[in-house]
Amino acid sequence: MVVKENPDAVVVATGSIPRHLSIPGATDQNLVDERSVLLGKVSVGQRVVVLDGTGDIVGTSTAEFLAEQGKQVYILAKGYQVGEEIDLTTRPLVYRSLLDKGVILMPFTWIRSISDREVITYNTFTFKEGKIGDIDTVVHAISAVADNQIYKSLKGKVKELHAIGDCVAPRRIEAAIYEGGKVGREL
Repeated sequence: MVVKENPDAVVVATGSIPRHLSIPGATDQNLVDERSVLLGKVSVGQRVVVLDGTGDIVGTSTAEFLAEQGKQVYILAKGYQVGEEIDLTTRPLVYRSLLDKGVILMPFTWIRSISDREVITYNTFTFKEGKIGDIDTVVHAISAVADNQIYKSLKGKVKELHAIGDCVAPRRIEAAIYEGGKVGREL
């Protein structure tokens, strides 16, 4: 359709798609991505582990969303803090909200495998294993991959082609705003 319209320029801003995550013991029923959860495309059980793989607001907002539904939520983060990329003025508000809703924050902790209804974890410093039992679903808020198929299919077929935002590479919103503004001024 785009080629048929013969545009002077095309800006592709198709975003990103969730990355496929391979965890031993994971199935389509016990491991889902945060977008599918937030969009209501999948349902999760009553006890949920959220993997905060990016440290931004995505993992914490997913945990809060689930906790608001009355779910028991654990949020794991590899680093020193859950949501460690959230700005310093917002982070205390996020923590207060999560803790008020009963979310259990687990920094220095990551997933090794899923076994039956058990999540096998490990400490990212000591590598000592632990477990969280009676878990229905693991939700991964892990970095995504660029959704650049339209960009690739249009390359060489239109006069001028630009890609912006997560279509180039998944990043924070500031990158998409900057690139969109820059391309807009150039056009």
